[in-house]
Amino acid sequence: MDSSAFRTGVATPLSALRRGHHGIGEYPDLVPFGQWAAGLGFDLLQILPVQDTGDDPSPYAGVSAVALHPIYLCIEEIAPDPTFLEDYLAEQLKLAKTARVDYDAVLAAKTRVLASIFESLDPRALEAQLEAFATEQNWVHVYAAYKILLEENEGRPWSEWVHYRRPRPQDLEDLLQSRHRKWLYHTWVQYHAHRQLLASAQRLKELGVALKGDVPILLQEESADVWFYRDLFDLEGRAGAPPDIYCEEGQYWGFPCYRWERMREDGYAWWRRRIRHASQYYRALRIDHVLGFFRIWRIDLPHTSGRDGHYVPTLPLDPRRFAARGIRSEELDALAAPEGPLLRLPATPTQWGLRFEWEQKPLFLDLDPSRREILRELFLQNESERERRWGELGRERLGALRHETEMLLCAEDLGAVPSCVPEVLDDLGIPGLRVERWCRAENEADRPFWDPAHFPELSVCAPGLHDASSIRGWWEEEDHATRTLYYTRAIHGHREVPDRLDGETVEMILRRNLRTSSMLCVLLLPDCFAIDETLRPLDPADERINVPGTPSHENWGWRMPICIEELDQPKSWNDRLRAILALRMPAP
Repeated sequence: MDSSAFRTGVATPLSALRRGHHGIGEYPDLVPFGQWAAGLGFDLLQILPVQDTGDDPSPYAGVSAVALHPIYLCIEEIAPDPTFLEDYLAEQLKLAKTARVDYDAVLAAKTRVLASIFESLDPRALEAQLEAFATEQNWVHVYAAYKILLEENEGRPWSEWVHYRRPRPQDLEDLLQSRHRKWLYHTWVQYHAHRQLLASAQRLKELGVALKGDVPILLQEESADVWFYRDLFDLEGRAGAPPDIYCEEGQYWGFPCYRWERMREDGYAWWRRRIRHASQYYRALRIDHVLGFFRIWRIDLPHTSGRDGHYVPTLPLDPRRFAARGIRSEELDALAAPEGPLLRLPATPTQWGLRFEWEQKPLFLDLDPSRREILRELFLQNESERERRWGELGRERLGALRHETEMLLCAEDLGAVPSCVPEVLDDLGIPGLRVERWCRAENEADRPFWDPAHFPELSVCAPGLHDASSIRGWWEEEDHATRTLYYTRAIHGHREVPDRLDGETVEMILRRNLRTSSMLCVLLLPDCFAIDETLRPLDPADERINVPGTPSHENWGWRMPICIEELDQPKSWNDRLRAILALRMPAP
């Protein structure tokens, strides 16, 4: 699509939008929020995933690849009679006053009122409408069947179910007939969620605001897709991230990996359906953890530490190459100890692969220098060939998605990025992500920060992310030397370097990022509020949306400090935002 149609975005979880007496943001709230954003000069609204995650507040823990979450439904648009709303609205009024989203309470209240409304309806009046919807959105059969059985099995994992543990296509038809009213209920909920999100997206387009969605790379094992499309998922391993400077133990995400070789047999049809579904609502789409399309950090069960993982696919070391250089298989076996540079691959104990950061492993460093140099040369050769293979896979898989849609696909490509990734993304016209705080010149003595004005055009510039601290939080996390370097050389401050950022300095950082040469610049909503001392919280930690790898109840609960209806009332704040957005560089 023509990405020049939008240049400047604001990012927020849908859950964070406050409106009137609601305890959580809802699909229709996107419209008044988009009206406010358009009035300031934003032309894109980016939200986190809104697919159903059940009772998990993380928007990345989907129980379906496509079904929308009922928690974001506007009940007032569904209820046929105001009497259904009396108790519900009284409860929502209390939940609307909480500092952070009370996910469990909001979900319980909406689940109760939806069931009550549905029970009052005549199913005969619904059937034709819902069957037409299910024909158009045929994924709803799998989703509804899973939800029905999950309820009947009192929420137990599908692996413990007595019946339908290994479903067949015919089972969907049987369930539709034998539990028809339950099927109607789940289809009815999805019908209204689809209508509300679609209507909001179309209205935003009329306002000149593009809606940008987010597709998670993985799903929960306890999900409709893993239950029904079992052969597409690798249930013997779990995805995660290798150890790094931010997390010495690495990360264990707990989500199954994919069986990409099986997906390839039908041209990645499951992924293509997922992208087509998203294109109904979005004009741009963030691909979460795009590196997973190239390779994934797999942790073999029963291990649960990122330290115990390895990249998949890997390229087994060829023992003949090592033998030709005088390295015996017994030596390779010895180097596959826990503190060594090699790991034994699951396929056979006589195959070895490279561990993450193999050059830093004690057994490698303790080798005789000449032996170490031979191994380094052979290991680097293997690493180069492995990355070439990753590039081929990433190009094929992402290419299937790229050719499926006219949406602007954007890549979240943070972390240990293989050298093949930027080339593939560039060739496919998929912009990667540039976050100023992590963009530094590593080859210069003081590692100065890159100027966003020099970011590549095919990129998305974002001064803050939902998975990182806010701008204020980042500032307080850094040591004084880093703060001084950034303050004096990046924003050219001549005052004493502050320990805490005032609104003026946050505004200077946003201005610097808005001058980026990236095709798209997206500001995080908490950082927008931070330029005003009266709107931001005292503690920057309260601006944070999520801390990865932590099961804190604080995660995913951030809410706007004021309601949508009040957004245009702080005139000074609105004027300042409008002024800095006007600095956005014109499209080349």
